[in-house]
Amino acid sequence: MTPLRVALASLIVTASCAGGAPPGFSSGDAWVFPLVGPLENGVLITPVMLGGEGPFLFVIDPDASASSIDESLAGQLGLHTSLGPRLIDESDTSRPTRIAEVPAMTVGTLTVKGRVVTLHPNGAYVTDGRAIRGVIGRDVVADSLVFGFDRDAGVAFLATREAFAPPANAMRIPYGREIMKRGDNEPNALGGPTGTVPRRVAKAKVNGVAAELHLDLGAVQSQLAAGRWKASRLA
Repeated sequence: MTPLRVALASLIVTASCAGGAPPGFSSGDAWVFPLVGPLENGVLITPVMLGGEGPFLFVIDPDASASSIDESLAGQLGLHTSLGPRLIDESDTSRPTRIAEVPAMTVGTLTVKGRVVTLHPNGAYVTDGRAIRGVIGRDVVADSLVFGFDRDAGVAFLATREAFAPPANAMRIPYGREIMKRGDNEPNALGGPTGTVPRRVAKAKVNGVAAELHLDLGAVQSQLAAGRWKASRLA
């Protein structure tokens, strides 16, 4: 197993964060779930059961403020939907949402009960020819837990801080938090921040030039804004 194919992200934001699993999690201190197409180096995809139905393909996105499913899946499962809070998107625009309560969401060895999810349009997510029916967000990949994935083994995991022991060859990447939009700290009915959550920002160098970059475990490839190319000697 090569170190470059293993990614570990301690999602502990501050020392004051409460440890342990969020409410509704099944018992235990560590949970493992399979990845779909892990060696394709694409987005992280995992099969999910909803109330005993499925499996359905979900992407894992720690930057998503809440988990979501597409509208047709909510109808297929007969979920009661209602008008949700207005969310601030990445363009800083307030948009209406609809929400639904999922009785049980099972991802590998983890079952989360009573999760409220947002609804997104049908066909909003398609990757490598796969129809993605939902997103696992920060309400599951919680700040109080450690999240990691191993593409060679084809698995991802969540663990409490107390249960997690980093590999001896693990590389530590310190990061801070950057509030991206005006809605980041506004509470909503989902019990979390609206719109985009504060992003994890790490110090890096591009062609030897210091830069602060968004540490995005849900992205396929690294990116640099075109306006920063010249300073980084890329153009």
